[in-house]
Amino acid sequence: MAPENTPVHIIQLIKEITGFIQKGSPITYLGCPLYIGRQRIIYYSDLVAKVMKKISGWQSKILSVGGRATLIKHVLQSISIHNMAAISPPKTTIQYMKRVIADFLWGWDKEKKKISLGILGNS
Repeated sequence: MAPENTPVHIIQLIKEITGFIQKGSPITYLGCPLYIGRQRIIYYSDLVAKVMKKISGWQSKILSVGGRATLIKHVLQSISIHNMAAISPPKTTIQYMKRVIADFLWGWDKEKKKISLGILGNS
C-alpha cells in the first residue's frame, strides 16, 4: 500500500513509469500465494480455478476412464505439485480439489455413488 501522506498524482506517476500495479494481499509469486497472517481458503482460489479451467476444457464424455486417469495424473496433479512443495494449502482446499478431480474421473452424475480406486490418494 502507498503511504498515506503520498499524493495521488505521485502514486499515479510511479505506476505509469514503472508499469507496476497496486495489489492487495495476497500476492502471487511463482504461482504461490504470499500473505501475512493466517491461511485462508480464498488465497488458493487461483489454484482451484486453474484445475477447474482445465477440466472444463476437456470433454469427459469422449474420453475413456483410462484417458481421464492419464490426464489427471499428468496434467491436473502436476499443476499443484509446485504449490504443495512450496506451501501447505488448507485441508479444505485439498479435499475440494480431490472431489472435483474424482467427479471428472467418474463422471458428473450426482445421483449415483461414485466408485473410487484410490488413485487420488487417501480421503
